[in-house]
Amino acid sequence: ALNCAAVPAELVDAELFGHARGAFSGATRERTGLFRTAHGGTLFLDEIGEMPAPVQAKLLRTLETGEVRPVGDDQSLLVDTRVVAATNRDVDELIESGAFRGDLLHRLAGLRVRLPPLRERREDVPLLSLAFAHAVAAEVSSAALEALMLHPWPGNVRELRNVIAAAVEVARRKGRSEITDQDVVPLLVLPSVRRGPAARADQEQQRISDALERASGDVANAAALLGMGRSALYEALRRLNLDPRPYRRR
Repeated sequence: ALNCAAVPAELVDAELFGHARGAFSGATRERTGLFRTAHGGTLFLDEIGEMPAPVQAKLLRTLETGEVRPVGDDQSLLVDTRVVAATNRDVDELIESGAFRGDLLHRLAGLRVRLPPLRERREDVPLLSLAFAHAVAAEVSSAALEALMLHPWPGNVRELRNVIAAAVEVARRKGRSEITDQDVVPLLVLPSVRRGPAARADQEQQRISDALERASGDVANAAALLGMGRSALYEALRRLNLDPRPYRRR
């Protein structure tokens, strides 16, 4: 695996294709490179949207011909390596801006898989929360699950895992093995903004209002859109003093 965003631009070429001894200052020995190391297996290129343009061009040729040429070497070598690439950026936008080669995308995209952000698959939040909690012999209350379901999760699954881990520690310091909403809510933080109770309630109310609007006031459908149980939504409506009837279209 190679994280293209974590390697200096001038070293990505050598990391992928290797280099001959003396190819550049500091190259005191020959380096195989990840393509040859992964021969017969898979090379995972993470954050490929950050790959420098010159390396994109060389990668394009390697994907087309199966050949790699180490930096500073005159000979090309054949490799049989499957390439899997990932990025959290919109590749189509990168192509339009000229930051990413369209022909490289076509070489890579034999199969494109879009992983939706956690906010678009809220039905996974309870399953993941319970799995993370059970892994450390803890439980999660229904009120805590409700609070977790209503958070937008800008950090996706990693953020959820960290919140559960922190909430478990908070609960255990209070002598409990079950996480409650009181343990969870203070940990739900948006980037650069630590929300107070009023701000959290406003955001929760807005998300529920949007769901009721889309569902024309149907509580069951709104609950499905939010990825939560109908009883949990009714409890949230009661707590926030929200009436679904005005959302029903006549």
